[in-house]
Amino acid sequence: MKKQINLGNCTIICEPNDNTIKLSIRLSSEKRERSIGYINTDDRTLYVRRTEKKHLLRKANSYGFNHYIIKEAKTFDKVCMIIGFNQWLIPNEVILNGDFLWFKDQGYERQIFLDVDTIEKYRII
Repeated sequence: MKKQINLGNCTIICEPNDNTIKLSIRLSSEKRERSIGYINTDDRTLYVRRTEKKHLLRKANSYGFNHYIIKEAKTFDKVCMIIGFNQWLIPNEVILNGDFLWFKDQGYERQIFLDVDTIEKYRII
């Protein structure tokens, strides 16, 4: 059964299925859902796929994570970020020490950004 969490300018959608939880977000200015990733409850990891072209904030050389999802995490304690064939396993507490940016005027949710140099310390593949 889907669970929806309304955060004002966006809605987080959680869809549990056996040992995984699919996460999506719908911005209030859009009708479609955007995939965030999925949580594997067995290994307590949120898996997210990114592309450099689409997700890298070039000005800060960093990647953004939804602050609410990381801060309120109860079923995962690390994020596996996948870009192409590369993977990084980043603890939630490291992400929470990133820098806040909030593009509220553009309709986006509050995000916390982690610079590429910090992310690189957590490369596993």
